[in-house]
Amino acid sequence: MIRKLDNRVQKRGLGNVSVIRGEFHDPKLPAGKCDWLFFSSVYKEIDERVAYMRTARRALKNKGRVAMIEYRTDAKEPGPPRKYRLPQHQVIAEMEAAGFRWVERFDFLPREYFLVFERLDSESPP
Repeated sequence: MIRKLDNRVQKRGLGNVSVIRGEFHDPKLPAGKCDWLFFSSVYKEIDERVAYMRTARRALKNKGRVAMIEYRTDAKEPGPPRKYRLPQHQVIAEMEAAGFRWVERFDFLPREYFLVFERLDSESPP
């Protein structure tokens, strides 16, 4: 999927998009370079989510944002088994512990919730 995404970026000439293969313990993102981070159905897969998001936070510019899509705990199949889904309130609490503020929620997806978080502080990333 990484290769496919990179091919699409190259084919479309998206010079402002970089495809980076992160790891479950390190997003491998350059400090202070990102306006947005996007997580789609992967947040639940990270073991040490608060620590990971603290590391990811360093990649964001001032007031940088994180968009996150995860399956609702009460949504019907398809999707991951319900026991692996995270409730919104847990994701929000973890993101706040990692230095983010919840700023928006979108409800247009039938089985997922879509949350947006903003980097809390306004100082430059390390």
